[in-house]
Amino acid sequence: NSVDYKKVKIKYPVLFIDSSQLFNKLTESLRADKYCEGSALYSGKLEKQIFSPHFSLFDINYSPAHGIYKKFDGEATIRKNTHLPLIEKGVMKNIIADLRTAKKYGIVPTGNGQRSFDSAVSTDFNGLVAGAGVRSTDDILNSLDNCIVVFMGHGGDFTDKGDFATPLHLSYLLEKGEIVGRLPPLTVKTSTDAMFGSRLIEIANDGFLKNNIQPSIFSEMDVYLN
Repeated sequence: NSVDYKKVKIKYPVLFIDSSQLFNKLTESLRADKYCEGSALYSGKLEKQIFSPHFSLFDINYSPAHGIYKKFDGEATIRKNTHLPLIEKGVMKNIIADLRTAKKYGIVPTGNGQRSFDSAVSTDFNGLVAGAGVRSTDDILNSLDNCIVVFMGHGGDFTDKGDFATPLHLSYLLEKGEIVGRLPPLTVKTSTDAMFGSRLIEIANDGFLKNNIQPSIFSEMDVYLN
């Protein structure tokens, strides 16, 4: 019997060089308007455990180590806590709001009113950074039997339930930290719950590229041959 390899599913540790796209569904829940309207995936989850205790996420407005210098936002709001915990050890702790949104929903503004010279104020993050782990990216890669490192994976999206899939256009297989070779076109699938929860492997204390402010996030995903 012939095998349809396009339907074969393999589980691999996966590392996205640019992990910002992995936060897209989660960030909806961290904005006051979406959260308070009840339309976000994690509406009603403040102070509840939603992810692995090893996952934290911060909105950073001032950190020379990360190259972020925003002592006040576009509305001149100064936030005392430069590293606002949004997710802390897996617990949802805060949502962000500018002055207008904070007044509308009766919450405290968080210094997240962003504007450019030709735009009105909108609620947005200053610098969204995951909490750093203990080991370096190299140390984690060297400890894994295999890992897919994604340099280019665009065109994917999230469902309303938080399921995620994206094609990989440029990725490499590493074994014990050594490059085995470039991989053919693949698709990876996971969910927001899984990638930061039950299938989170580890978060490094640095990025794959030394100029990355985002520490490397290793998570197990389902991998399909296109």
